[in-house]
Amino acid sequence: MIATLVLLVLALFSPLRAERVSVRFSLRTYSAPEGDLQAWLSSYNALWASYGVKYGGSVLGKFQPPQLGSSWEIEVRFPIFAGLALDLAGSVVAGATNGGVQFQDTAGVHTESDYILNDVKAIPLRLGLSFTLPVWNNLRLTAGFGRHLVFARYRTEQNYEAFFKTAKQDYRYWFKRDTTFRSESLGGYWTLGAEYLVLPFLAVGIDAEKDTSRTSGFKGSYVYSDHTGRNESGKSSLYFFESDEFGPDLPTVILAGRTDRPEGELYRNVRQGELDFSGFSLKIGIRFLF
Repeated sequence: MIATLVLLVLALFSPLRAERVSVRFSLRTYSAPEGDLQAWLSSYNALWASYGVKYGGSVLGKFQPPQLGSSWEIEVRFPIFAGLALDLAGSVVAGATNGGVQFQDTAGVHTESDYILNDVKAIPLRLGLSFTLPVWNNLRLTAGFGRHLVFARYRTEQNYEAFFKTAKQDYRYWFKRDTTFRSESLGGYWTLGAEYLVLPFLAVGIDAEKDTSRTSGFKGSYVYSDHTGRNESGKSSLYFFESDEFGPDLPTVILAGRTDRPEGELYRNVRQGELDFSGFSLKIGIRFLF
């Protein structure tokens, strides 16, 4: 905060007395911390590995969390006075993975497969203040801070199938579940960077940005079907909890939709599921000044 105030004071007395309305297009790389989704998939991988050991078979494959990749951001800057400006910006952060495992027992009479799609998308809309300080010829240092509103969507689709062979009959069990959750949250950011004025109307810049945004309260709808002929749809809320539902010797961390809050001796530390969009970003952009 002190550094920001110093930059503001310097900007007030700097040769740059007026900004211009400008639009910037930036390519943004994103690095997010591990959260509930990563914890669940890591625990689920461990569950299947333990299952293979317990029932004497091999487990192939792995569940991978989605990586939030690069995205484009558009920013509109409105001058206020002497290097101080109001910034409005928006971007899209997204990532998806489709992982799975296959189990085969040593006798060749029992096989299982489990495939899960995880698709995450967030749209942060940003409002904040920026400060600009000329340091050498056309080179300018920039700093800013503000808030953003994040609109988040999380979709998960699971396809499970099992085959059991006996001397008299073969058995097949399966289920499919598709759920889409949505939520919103308020977050904050600060940024520090530099821009170089190439032409009177064109500048290039690079920024480092720190975002803080955790989104919970996800609610959505699901569609479910299985081998018994059951077909249903309904509303669901996203929960994160520890569970013994796969057996007391196979404790598991779960991130899943439930129509009701999980209760009972099989469940511990139940809370709302959360997606963490906090992290660091590196942005490279072109600014057009009008």
